[in-house]
Amino acid sequence: MAKDVAALANGIGGVLVLGLAEDQRSLFPTAVTPVELTDGKLWHIRQAVASNLQPTLRIELFTKHDQPGSNQGILVAAVVPILSGVDRTGVSFG
Repeated sequence: MAKDVAALANGIGGVLVLGLAEDQRSLFPTAVTPVELTDGKLWHIRQAVASNLQPTLRIELFTKHDQPGSNQGILVAAVVPILSGVDRTGVSFG
């Protein structure tokens, strides 16, 4: 996940969607494959990004539970791009 976040941050930003299967040829979503949406899992994702990327990036996590009371669904991670001129070296994964 940290590598994908770094790639988006070094470009124009964007979103990562977890919980959708995609066709390998077209790369279009073909089915919902719910992921865990517990507080612990969201914390783990934030920690993985924070501890593996320099400089520290801001990401926003949005969840859509597949039904009320469920701990599974779709996760959208919005990645803010690095401002040009602030850090020309970009984000490094490590």
